[in-house]
Amino acid sequence: MVLAAALILVIAIVVVWPKGATPTQPNASSTPVNSTSASMAVSPSGSGTASPTASPTPTAPQACLTENLRLSMTGSHQLAQGSKQKFTATVTNSGTVSCVLNLTASNFILTVTSGSDRIWSTSDCAKWVPTKKLTLKPQAKYAFPVTWPLQRSQATCKTTKTSVNPGTYVGKATFSDTLTDRVVMLITKKA
Repeated sequence: MVLAAALILVIAIVVVWPKGATPTQPNASSTPVNSTSASMAVSPSGSGTASPTASPTPTAPQACLTENLRLSMTGSHQLAQGSKQKFTATVTNSGTVSCVLNLTASNFILTVTSGSDRIWSTSDCAKWVPTKKLTLKPQAKYAFPVTWPLQRSQATCKTTKTSVNPGTYVGKATFSDTLTDRVVMLITKKA
């Protein structure tokens, strides 16, 4: 009888005890999971949802790169003594984006020579170069004049009073030490 009573007690405990809740062997799948802590452990803060990205701020044009510029120069090929040579130098933005051109006497030089004789140069006087800072759009040009009075230049913005002798002269423009162009001129006697 005692044995039957013990058996009935064991059966009653098995029937009444909740399914899957065995006190001696906990089941990993039956352990409650805190959804908040699980989601925090799985996803770092801010990466669980797509956040709107800020649109890029437009940047101002940067300084022109020499490799995106072209330099050309024009002027008369024949002049008489006593006249003036009016060179026109042109810088072109051959790049695909706008850029800032900063023209100064330190990055632009125009020099006139005859053979190996240096006759005249803007490096003798900064004010002979028309300084300018401007934005050049792609394929845009900036043209500016430089006048040579057909006289020799001296330091401190001085020139000789007499015109150069008849002969062949070369005006060479240089921008940023690498871009160059030139004009060959024949100076004839004053009529």
